[in-house]
Amino acid sequence: MKRKIRKLLFELSNNCRISTKQLGKKINSSQQSASYLVRQLEKKRKIKYYTLVDPVKLGYVNIIVGFDYLNFEREAKKQVIDKLLATEQVIRVEEATQGVDLVVEYCASNLSSFNKTHSDIIYKFRKILQTKFILTVIVKHIYAKNYLVNGRNDTDLIICGDRETRKLSENDMKVLRELIANPVETFSSMSKNTKVSVKSIIKSKKRLEKFSVIRGYSCFIDEPKFGIRRYFIFLNLAGYGVEEIRKLQEFALTNKNIVEMVKTIGNYQIMLIVEELNKTELIKELRSQFPVEKYFVVEVDKIHLLRYFPLEAINI
Repeated sequence: MKRKIRKLLFELSNNCRISTKQLGKKINSSQQSASYLVRQLEKKRKIKYYTLVDPVKLGYVNIIVGFDYLNFEREAKKQVIDKLLATEQVIRVEEATQGVDLVVEYCASNLSSFNKTHSDIIYKFRKILQTKFILTVIVKHIYAKNYLVNGRNDTDLIICGDRETRKLSENDMKVLRELIANPVETFSSMSKNTKVSVKSIIKSKKRLEKFSVIRGYSCFIDEPKFGIRRYFIFLNLAGYGVEEIRKLQEFALTNKNIVEMVKTIGNYQIMLIVEELNKTELIKELRSQFPVEKYFVVEVDKIHLLRYFPLEAINI
């Protein structure tokens, strides 16, 4: 992958609402060149934007589920994927080649609501699909994609932690819905869609960011098209304590290939999301530096869906 493309992807993943003028400066290119490169990536569907929303601020909880197929026929698998993509609570669907067949994340108003949705899916596809694990998310740490550049960005965005919920105004909800639907939408377009003035939209956007309902604007990269390896590492640590977790958080923050660390309750205590341009010895590093009791790896083949909050949950 060319250095300019890597730098461009890095900047878009940090802030996909960046202007093409600013983007051009950051990648040492003209505004016209930056704009052209972005349009080409969008046209070829190599990137897709998302707004990073903290679900806890809106009173929601996240649950990660691993599935295995019982039936590997193409049509059967398509039925499952189509159903998951059409399910309001589902915010992540990643198909894998190793570990489990699917990693799916739900974002629900409560665990009872999740259980009903999940049970309905399992019953509907009882001859096709089985649950391998269920993990309730405690907190997520989201890091910059430092593997794309030579420098280092120590950003640690924390969501899903122990936070107070935030009551939003009608205008705030309208703006949030617009930004989830289209993270790079212009203020004038949002104004036209919502019948809210541009001035009020800007105020609502700033308020959503100030109260940490919105934590950022990013993009996910179609890894196979760029030769990027993406995988999950699920871990259990012996003597799981505050100090060990602190050390692991520090390790994850400084490791350029770890893009997300998730603390969970369930079969595993930790989930790491890793992206690599070149193969590393990350598993060996983890096992040599931490008391890893058990682990397993899930190799991602395709991302069908990735977002941080269900658009359909915002009722205005």
